[in-house]
Amino acid sequence: MIARATTNETFDRLTVAGTTRVFSAHAADAQHMAAYVLKPNVAWALSGLLDEKSKDMSIEEVAIAPGSSYVGRSIGEVGLRQHRVEVLAIGSDGGQQFPPARDDEIQPHDVPVTNGPPPNVRTFAGQAGE
Repeated sequence: MIARATTNETFDRLTVAGTTRVFSAHAADAQHMAAYVLKPNVAWALSGLLDEKSKDMSIEEVAIAPGSSYVGRSIGEVGLRQHRVEVLAIGSDGGQQFPPARDDEIQPHDVPVTNGPPPNVRTFAGQAGE
């Protein structure tokens, strides 16, 4: 469950109630400002990658359909690197794995977080949803 908190008290209550992620506009703004001060190159790069209008590179979530040809194959077997697509993490029922190993098998309903040129990522996403 994801929730938004407007005060520190609300943040604490939502956390105790079992919310998976709690967002606070004030905390998020402060974190972004700190990131740009402490790690400006990282912050600018991530900002560019998350921009939906980026033509060079993007970070996207891709849902693996049960009938996908990727199911049961390892990340290395799928051959994403030859298409300049990297799997940064894999989200599944058990949480997220950063970074996944090349021999990790792709399972139905996994959600790889990919990085690569937008057309290449779209091709991967299309095949993942077969």
